[in-house]
This record gives sequence, structure tokens and C-alpha cells, in this order.
Amino acid sequence: MDYKVFIDNDAEYLKWVELNETGFVVNTTRTKRKAYRVLHKASCRHVTTRQSWQGDGAFTSRDYIKICAPTIDSLRAWTRAEGESSGQFSQECASCKPWLSESYTEVSSASGGLSLENVKDLHDKYLELIKFEVEQLGVKPTEARHLIGRLGEFYCALTVNGTISHVVNQHGFDVLAQDGRRISVKTTAQKSGFVRISEKTLDKVDDLMVIQYANGRLDEVYFGNIQLAISHARYYDNLKAYELDISKARALSSAQVVATEI
Repeated sequence: MDYKVFIDNDAEYLKWVELNETGFVVNTTRTKRKAYRVLHKASCRHVTTRQSWQGDGAFTSRDYIKICAPTIDSLRAWTRAEGESSGQFSQECASCKPWLSESYTEVSSASGGLSLENVKDLHDKYLELIKFEVEQLGVKPTEARHLIGRLGEFYCALTVNGTISHVVNQHGFDVLAQDGRRISVKTTAQKSGFVRISEKTLDKVDDLMVIQYANGRLDEVYFGNIQLAISHARYYDNLKAYELDISKARALSSAQVVATEI
């Protein structure tokens, strides 16, 4: 057993992370709740720096405990031993980005991961299903939002040769590109209108891809830096969200192409 569980022992826990800077830590509740098992690097400030107001015992002596190991695979073994057969974590820290570590491995397809071959197959099946619903059953594309949203994620993963977020909304992003950039995907069947971008997850996203479904196909409206996108969007304080017009997203994309050509 390569992992160590620290309960009611901040001193030994902090000694471990100091001696194992390249290791990893899972922060979880005392009940080891599946919905809260967050993976961090051992060097992450969120699991090593105590805030002034927290006092002694902040890391392992109150509501939370720490599970530590030199490798992520060892912590996947811990999650499996604690009832998560896939070996997944509920979330992975967006600050220290453990998924960028050289030793990081995705869970296998048999455990719920998706290879690009799987994604391509699902993309084609979803596209055919949506076409059937629209053309044969008379469903409006705007009423098939869930199917179209997932189709857009498959399209994005194939476009960037990336991976689908393996826990729903775990990072605030939908696709992780090969270079580690986190992409939020917004897919719409509206011919006009806007896409909404939450302010709460902006720190967890690098890029935005806006996709439009029309006439049985997907059209990439915008793909680029999310900060650039929100600089052209309306902000609503009551919603804590931005609204980016599809027309503005398309114009912004065209401007990027022109700038690249110049």
C-alpha cells in the first residue's frame, strides 16, 4: 500500500508533503465522501498553506483528512478501495493542475475513460440520433439541447485531439487539450442569440469554443482565449455571468483569422 492516510495529525502530514514535493494529495471529508475527493499536487498551496484564521488542526483534525501518495495511480488505488471502481476523483485542483504531471494517466476506457476512437464513434452516433429526432420526429433542434451539447464536446475533443472531462463539470471545463489547455464548449442550435459564460468558473478555463448546430452539421463559430471572448460580451451582475452574442463571436473569430494571415 503506497498511500498514507492522515487523520488528526497535521504535523506528520506537513512533514510528508515537505519530504514528497513531487507527490500527490487527496483532500476529502472524514466520511470519505465520493462527491468530495479532490486531487492536488503535494506542493499545492491549497493543501499546504494554513490561513491565519484557520488555527491548528486545519488540515487533518477537523472536517477534512488527507490521503497522500508518491503517484496518482496509488491514489486511484485508494479510491477503488473506498468504493469508486473507476478510480476517478470527484475533482482535480485547477490551481496546481495535477493532470499536467508527467506521471498522470487517465483511467482506462474499461473504467469509464474515453479514447478518441470511442469519442469519434459517439460523435457519429449522436449526430445521427439528432438528425433522426429533427428530421423524422419533428423535434426542434433547440429542444435537443442536451444531445447537441454533448455532440459539441465530442467535436471539440476530436478537433484538439483532447480528452473529455471524465467527471461532469469537475474542472469547470469540458475538454482538456493535449497541451493542457482547458476548453469550455458552448453548443447552440440558435441561429442568433447568445451563449452564457459563468463568471464562477473563469479561473478554471483557458479557451472557449462556440459551436452552432444547423442543417445536420456543426459549425465552429469561435475558438480562442476565453478572456478575449468575455471582453466582447455583456456582463450581468445578478447572474454572475457573461452573455456573448453569436454574431460577435463569429466576428471575433474572423478578426483572429485576418490577424493571423497578416
